[in-house]
Formats: sequence, structure tokens, C-alpha cells
Amino acid sequence: MKFTIGRNADNNYIVDNDTVSGDHAEILVSDDFETFTLVDLESTNGTYVNEIEIVSKKITAKDVIRFGSHRTDQGNLFDQLTKYIKSQRTDFTQEFGQLLKIEAAYKTKRRSLNKNYSLIAMLPRLVITVLVVVVIYFFPNIKSELRYPLMIGATFLGSTISTLGISERKKEELLDELKTEFQLNFVCPKCGSELSGKEGIFWKEKKACRNKQCNATWQIKS
Repeated sequence: MKFTIGRNADNNYIVDNDTVSGDHAEILVSDDFETFTLVDLESTNGTYVNEIEIVSKKITAKDVIRFGSHRTDQGNLFDQLTKYIKSQRTDFTQEFGQLLKIEAAYKTKRRSLNKNYSLIAMLPRLVITVLVVVVIYFFPNIKSELRYPLMIGATFLGSTISTLGISERKKEELLDELKTEFQLNFVCPKCGSELSGKEGIFWKEKKACRNKQCNATWQIKS
């Protein structure tokens, strides 16, 4: 895949500067979309990486790149390059595999939160029950007409505290935050359409984005 750079309007990245040639340079993208090689196209004023003139050189977003006398904004250059790559690609199998991992992590965290806060919610009831048992054990002479109301009252009090406890409200807040984070991340790797309305297994079988205008596909082996 090639990403062309120059002053001409038909380039993928247009640089409006008199020292930049019409077709000044191009970036060659590797098949795995992870390696980028900047190639000078015999430009009049040269292409520079970290102030060294180059003919061909692998680059990253950290490199300082200059076309002629124009020092480009490498952040903007790589943003445009990333968008171009996405627009040209159709197979997003690798990225969808990461989405399945995100979903699995979300479900694990959700189960852990529910389990942990259920234990916390039971704690007041347990403590009060233990206290009642201790009182009855060390004070065996308590009249039976007081003993049973005491046990029933303790159970009711423990249940009330558990139900109205801060832990339950905190759990719901954390679950909401976790869900929001998941929804923001579980999206089509190409167009960003939300996928969290369905389980990952559904999208795995569908093998395509929900957005009919998007041509992203994936092939995940069972």
C-alpha cells in the first residue's frame, strides 16, 4: 500500500509549500500495517528524517520529517496515514480478535464486582448474627421470650443494613462505569459503530460490521 505526499492535489497528503515537489515522496505500508518506509521520489529539494537527507528509510511517529524546507507535523501526518490505511482495508480480523478479548475482560470484571460486593453486603448480617450468638452463649439465662425476638430482630436489622448499604450503591456505580468503558471500546475497528448491543459471538458469526456503509469484515476461527 502506498501513501503519496506532495504539492499536487491528487496526493494522499498535500503539502502546500513551494519547496515541495508535485509528487515529492511516498510512504510504503507493510502487509501487516505496522512498518512504514518513507521514500523520496527524486524530489527537487529532498526529503529529510531527523535532519538527514534520505532516499528510503523506515519511520515512526517519533521521527522529525521534512519535505524541502517544510517541516511536517508528524502527528498529523501519521493521523492521516492511519485514516487512509483504514479506508483502504477491509479485513480487520486481528482487531476483532482484540475486541473479543475486551469483551471477555469486561465479563470477568463484572462477575468479580458482583461477587465481591455481594460478600460485602452480607458482612453486616453476618456480624450481627455472630454477636447475637455470642450474647446467647455467654448469657444463657436470657429468657426465651427475649431470645427469639432478639434473633429475629438481628436478622431483620442485618438484612436492612445490607439492602440499604453503601456497598450496593457503590457496586451499581462501578458496574455503570465498567459498562460505559466497555461500550466505548467495543466498536467496529474501522468505522467506530457500536457493537455492544450484541454478544461478541453474534459478530463473530456475522463476520461484518453492523453499519451497511462500512465494508469491514473479519474471519475468526472457532
